Amino acid sequence: MIAKALARCAASMIAAALLMVAPAEAKTWDENYFPNYTVYDQDGNSYKFYDDLVRGKIVVANFIYTTCTDICGLATARMAQVIEGLGDRMGEEIFVYSITLTPEIDTPETLKKFTTAFGEVDGWKFLTGDPEEMKELRWKLGERSRFLGEHRSDMVMGNDTDGYWRRISLMGNLDSVTREILDLDPQFSENSQTKIARLGNQQRHALSHRPGEGLFQKACSGCHKIGGGDRIGPDLYDVSAKRGHDWLMRVLIEPAKLRDEGDPLFTELDAQYPNVLMPYLDLSEADARDVLKYIDWRSAEVREIRIWDQAILDAAGAHDAGAHVHEAGAHAHEAEADAHDAEAHAHDAGAHSHGAEPDSHVTGADPNG
Repeated sequence: MIAKALARCAASMIAAALLMVAPAEAKTWDENYFPNYTVYDQDGNSYKFYDDLVRGKIVVANFIYTTCTDICGLATARMAQVIEGLGDRMGEEIFVYSITLTPEIDTPETLKKFTTAFGEVDGWKFLTGDPEEMKELRWKLGERSRFLGEHRSDMVMGNDTDGYWRRISLMGNLDSVTREILDLDPQFSENSQTKIARLGNQQRHALSHRPGEGLFQKACSGCHKIGGGDRIGPDLYDVSAKRGHDWLMRVLIEPAKLRDEGDPLFTELDAQYPNVLMPYLDLSEADARDVLKYIDWRSAEVREIRIWDQAILDAAGAHDAGAHVHEAGAHAHEAEADAHDAEAHAHDAGAHSHGAEPDSHVTGADPNG
């Protein structure tokens, strides 16, 4: 699937040229072009597509369906990463719409369940509606696949104010994708705080000699972390030691076969992470081995970091313990000094008591005196 997705990028470049409208030209994608059909989001709210969701906005739209076992889950996970990079502009200047290709199946309730894997984000809506109307809507947005298996991982983006629209692949570099969206806003500049926030939020990856790193970042990082906890799918830290190399190779190369065979572990994972199924990635055996090598390498790196961090904590704890012992010794010394002072005070009190007897005698002087 990754190979197919990359091949589709070339087709996307041709399609992009067809979609582009120079800002100086008259708008062609406007209220006379877009259908103003009623659509529904994952919460059951209804909108007029153009009037409520497009007019005067910067819009990003992609196409998915919730029963997809191919690229939809990965594309949606990557869209979530792009949205992280857009920061607080989401829901203010920029709006993202993930539009179902199977509206007869994907009701608002179904879409709501699907979105739980990605979290609620202001400005990100999953849309459905009347099947015939949605078919025309996606056609107008340039999604013209003849059957579900043919649809691409592209997204359409545009600024309704100036009428500039284009297409870009979600399988490209995510920093570049984010930048393309931000550049739709004429007010965006290189020195803006938004750009600073974007670069801080968007993870940047310097690829080196490590085999499989590029493939992991493209095909896996949207759903999985290595040592950072679950994302949309399970954490892959030390997964080779836990699951075994041969089984993992099958997961990467032929997940559909494992699913059809009713593999118990694979079935358990599908149940644990039901909203985004492991897609077919079209990886060769060499590709799959490289991805596992990278996961193993990164797991070892995370393990070393954890050992180092624990050593620092242990050293700090030992230092604190020594300080407490020293402090306790000081308190004991102070207590001993206090006891010595108390003894001295007691001795002084005794001396004063002894010295009071002659005075008492004098006070009781001879009455005859």
